[in-house]
Amino acid sequence: MVNQCFCIGYYICRCQECPKCLNILSDTIISVSDCLCSHEPQIVLSNGWKPNGDNKDYIEKNFKCIDDYIKMSEEINRLFNNNRFFSDGRFLRFDDAKYFFETYFNSENYKLIAARMDTKYYEFLRQYA
Repeated sequence: MVNQCFCIGYYICRCQECPKCLNILSDTIISVSDCLCSHEPQIVLSNGWKPNGDNKDYIEKNFKCIDDYIKMSEEINRLFNNNRFFSDGRFLRFDDAKYFFETYFNSENYKLIAARMDTKYYEFLRQYA
């Protein structure tokens, strides 16, 4: 019997080197766990967030120019303020995640993934919503 699942959101995950301790037969890994992979965009590194916003290394590593970074920051902060993006890097709507992936993070270093959860956890999660 297959359990019913529901989508809890979408992540843009950076492909990371697979930790040896996982003993997986792969050189790289993607995960919704921020212990294993970083997720983009990182809102705490966006323009206007103190103390880590406007991080020079983050800007140089991820954006062609400062104007792209500023535009991305404005757009992701708008989604965050409208409860459509969460600080864990999760988009609630596929169209938002797809737009950010295609516009800012469309390279072999990133994957756009959906996170799904068994429905038996739905009521548990609702109490924290």
